[in-house]
Amino acid sequence: MNNLYQDIIRSAELHKDSNPDAYFTLISELHLLLRFTINNKPESELQYRNRYRETCKLIGLEYFKKSTKIPEKQEITPEPTSEDLTDLGVTYLQMGNCDLHYIFSPENQNLAKDPALIPGISKFITVSLPKILEPEFSSSSPSSKYSPTLTKTIVDFLNTNTPDTLIDIVNGVPWLRECQGSRLLPVSFKLFIQAIKGIR
Repeated sequence: MNNLYQDIIRSAELHKDSNPDAYFTLISELHLLLRFTINNKPESELQYRNRYRETCKLIGLEYFKKSTKIPEKQEITPEPTSEDLTDLGVTYLQMGNCDLHYIFSPENQNLAKDPALIPGISKFITVSLPKILEPEFSSSSPSSKYSPTLTKTIVDFLNTNTPDTLIDIVNGVPWLRECQGSRLLPVSFKLFIQAIKGIR
C-alpha cells in the first residue's frame, strides 16, 4: 500500500499543472483507496489517517479551483453549480481535519493569494470563524477567549500579506461584514492589540 500511495502521488504531481483533470482523478482514486482500506481494516486507520486527511485537503482545494471555472451558460443537463463545488470543497477540508490554523499557517500563505482559491477560502472561513468567535459576542459565555495560538497565526498572516489579499478575504466573508462591521471591529481590535504586544 505504501508503494502504491507514493506511485499515485508522484503520478498526480506530474499532471498537476499540465492536466488538472487527471490530477484530480488520481487524487480522488487515492482517496477512495485509502478510505476503502481504512473501512475494511479498522486496525490500519492510525497508519493511514494522515494520508487520508491529506487527500481530503487536496480534493477540497481542487473543488475550490473548479468552482471558479464554471461557465456562465451551462448545458441543459444539470451540472454542479459554483456554489455546489465550493460547498464540496469546504466539506472535504473539514474531512481533512482542517481549521483556520491550516488556512493562515505560514506554509500555506499562498492559498489565500491564489485568485482561484479565494472564493472557496472565504467560504471556509465563513463556516469556521463563527464557531470560534461567536462566544465572544454572546452574553451567555463572557469568559470565552480566543485561542492564543490561533490569534498569533492570524496576526502573522495579517503582517505578511498584502492589503488586496485581506480585502478579498473580508469581502468574501459576510459574517465579518454584518451588523455594519460591529463584529469585524472587535475582532480587528483584539488582533491589533495582540500584534502590538508582539512588537513590544
